[in-house]
Amino acid sequence: MRQHTRRAAIAAALLAGSLSGCNWIQGITENPNAVPQATADQLLISIQLGQYLWDEGQTSRLSSMWTQQMAGVQRQFTTLSEYVLTEGEGGVYSDTYTGGGLVDIRRAIADVEADNRQVYAGILKVYEAYRMGMLASVFGDVSYTQAVDTFKTPVLDQQADVYAAVQAKLDEAITDLNSGNGAGPGGVDFAFRGDAAKWIAVAHTLKARFYMHWAEVDASNYAKALTETASGVQSATGDWVAHHTSTATETNLWYQFNVARAGYIASGEYLVSALRDRSDPRLEAYFLPATGAYDGEYVGAPPGPRDLQEPVGGSVTYPSDNASALNDGSYTGLSGTHAGAGSATYAQPFVTCAENHFIMAEAQYKTGVAEATVHSTLDDAIDCAAARMDLDLSGEVAIADTATGVNLYNEIMLQKYMASFLNIDAWNDYKRTCQPAITTWNTEAIPARLLYPLVERTTNPNIPDPSQQPARNANDPNACTP
Repeated sequence: MRQHTRRAAIAAALLAGSLSGCNWIQGITENPNAVPQATADQLLISIQLGQYLWDEGQTSRLSSMWTQQMAGVQRQFTTLSEYVLTEGEGGVYSDTYTGGGLVDIRRAIADVEADNRQVYAGILKVYEAYRMGMLASVFGDVSYTQAVDTFKTPVLDQQADVYAAVQAKLDEAITDLNSGNGAGPGGVDFAFRGDAAKWIAVAHTLKARFYMHWAEVDASNYAKALTETASGVQSATGDWVAHHTSTATETNLWYQFNVARAGYIASGEYLVSALRDRSDPRLEAYFLPATGAYDGEYVGAPPGPRDLQEPVGGSVTYPSDNASALNDGSYTGLSGTHAGAGSATYAQPFVTCAENHFIMAEAQYKTGVAEATVHSTLDDAIDCAAARMDLDLSGEVAIADTATGVNLYNEIMLQKYMASFLNIDAWNDYKRTCQPAITTWNTEAIPARLLYPLVERTTNPNIPDPSQQPARNANDPNACTP
């Protein structure tokens, strides 16, 4: 299922149902197709929808399969799990610019800045920086300086230049948000309802994330990231997450995918094994057992055991082909109960308190901070993850507190991996650190980037042929040893 089909599936209700009574459509009189210009609020709705498609769509599926959080077990996802990649999987490149992407973001920024609504502009600039930074993390060199306005065949900017521009954009966003000037978006902002302080914290955590993306080639980025985490997201109440409802067209996109493509993607071998070995309660919050019912007590949930759903038809038989080696056959897919990652209303996290503290812990370790301090920060990160999921992760804290030396570093990255379920940045972490030490498919290296989509290559001569594209991006020159 391609992202543009999912856009059609959820757009109408997110635009109308979620904002019923907000009168979000303005300027329509007789002809509903004759809207002279979209308002900033209308554009922000589209931008948020585009964000959900970015983070819950095909790139999330690919990255989660390659890091063995999930595994492809049917149809094209079998070969995708085995790193067979084509130009057809890079549609997120085009989506970053159109249909709620950079074009709409820039239009909205111009609109609110004309009215001196700097706080609103700051929020929009966080969206711009996030989308462009993550795009560069996936593709490397991308169009940015010529991506908007009159350029029909924009050049590709070097990845390092894009990251530098993204950091500058986040600085602009923080300045705007701190200004207090003008009205924000209010309830049209699904994440924080215009709360400037929460957006400032998100911006600092994003700055830390993007500094870490370059730590493989420049270790000075650890100290830069550590500085930013001090002002980053400090509580799970400040987590930037998606907004979904149980209305069919407003549900989480992983949920929609599993309804439309049931059985194509199942649980990943490494993550299931890691959670099971530690008796981690996230095992049942993330995954659905393949056979029978399962009674699991969710600590912090409403009292009493809650049955996880049985898969349709009862037991599941997994294929005997190669992809099954990447899948843990005891779990069929995503859990749809409690706050399960496969539920219709699951609030997919984008930037969290847990991530902020995991970055802090890694940066402290790499800059020689005392292990006692690193342990304390790591405990805080696990506590943030527990608060977001409403689960008791004290067992993980106990395990983490025993790690020392290089084992402490590996524990930081494993804990971050377990908390970053379905988040694209888990792939970036693996490429950068080679942790956790998963056993890759057929001892091959995990793909390090996506190919530019065919539609871009056929319309823009600046997009190189796949044979001329690099295997790895500039910030990730070293492949992990399988």
